[in-house]
Amino acid sequence: MNLLKIFCAILIVATNLLNAQNVYARTISLNEIAQSYKLSLSGNDLVSDGHILSFKDKARTFKFDGIPIPMGFPAKLQKGKLYIDDSVLKKSVLPFIITSYAKYHKVRTIAIDAGHGGVDDGTKSVFDGTKEKVFCADICSKLASILKKNGYKIVLTRPSDKKVELIKRSEIANANKADLFISIHLNSAPNSSVSGTETFVLTPAGALSTYGTKVRTKSFTGNKYDRQNLYLGYLIQKHFQKKIDSGNRGVKYADFVVLKNIDCPGALIECGFLSNYAEAEKISSDQHRYEIASTIASAIIEFDKVCGN
Repeated sequence: MNLLKIFCAILIVATNLLNAQNVYARTISLNEIAQSYKLSLSGNDLVSDGHILSFKDKARTFKFDGIPIPMGFPAKLQKGKLYIDDSVLKKSVLPFIITSYAKYHKVRTIAIDAGHGGVDDGTKSVFDGTKEKVFCADICSKLASILKKNGYKIVLTRPSDKKVELIKRSEIANANKADLFISIHLNSAPNSSVSGTETFVLTPAGALSTYGTKVRTKSFTGNKYDRQNLYLGYLIQKHFQKKIDSGNRGVKYADFVVLKNIDCPGALIECGFLSNYAEAEKISSDQHRYEIASTIASAIIEFDKVCGN
C-alpha cells in the first residue's frame, strides 16, 4: 500500500512537470518577433525604442530594462534560436513593444486594499514587533491622501482594523466601480537576508503562475485586464527601482483571491520584507512609509497618463 502511494505521488509530480513543459500551442522565435515588429536583435535581447527586452533559455521571466517580467511559460532554445510561446508574446511581451496593447480608459476611482486586519495580523517586524496590518493601513492612508490630492476618488476596502474577507474586498471595489485596485502588503521569508519589493498580478488563463507547475485553465474576471495588469505591475516596480533603496524582485504572476474577481486592472504589492532587519527598520520610519506610498502613487499616475484614453 505504501509503495502504491509513493507511485501515485511520483505520477502526480511527473504529470505536473509534463504539463509545465508541454503547454506550447505555438512558438515564435525572437528572430521572427524582431522581423515582424521591426526591432533589432542582439543575442537574446530585443531592442525597442531604446528599451531592452532580455530573454534567457528556460527562464519564465524576461527583463524589460532590467526589471523581471513574468511570461507564464519558459523560453526554449531550439537549434540555436530562442523561442517563446505565442500566448506569451501576446500577453506578456507586446505590451512592452506596442504601448497601445495596454490601453485603458482614464482612471477616476481607485480601490486601495490594506492587507490583513482584525484578528489577522499578518507577519511581524523583526525590528520592533509591529504587526504587518498596522503598517499596511498606514501606507494605504498615505497613498489615499496623495492620490486624492491628484484628483482621484478613493475607496478603502478596509477603512478600520476589522477583518474583511478576501472575496468581499473585490466586491467592494466592483460595487464602487473602481477603475484600479491596489492591495498593500509587507513580506516575510525564512531567510532573513531576503529583501526587496515585488508586485503580483493575476496569472493569465492557460498559463503558469510564477511559482506554479500546473497550468490554470479557468478564466477569472480579472483576466480581462491581463495586459493592463502586467504593465501596471511593471510601472510600480520601475518606480520602486528609481525611488526606493531596496532590491527589485520584479513582477510576478499569482492567483491571489483579491485579484481574481476585480473588474479592473489590479496589483498586490509586497512593499518590503519585515523579516529582514535592515528593511524592517526602514519600514518602521514614517518617512519611509510615505516614500513607499508616494512611489506607488507616481506609478499609478504614470499608468493613467500612458494607458488611459
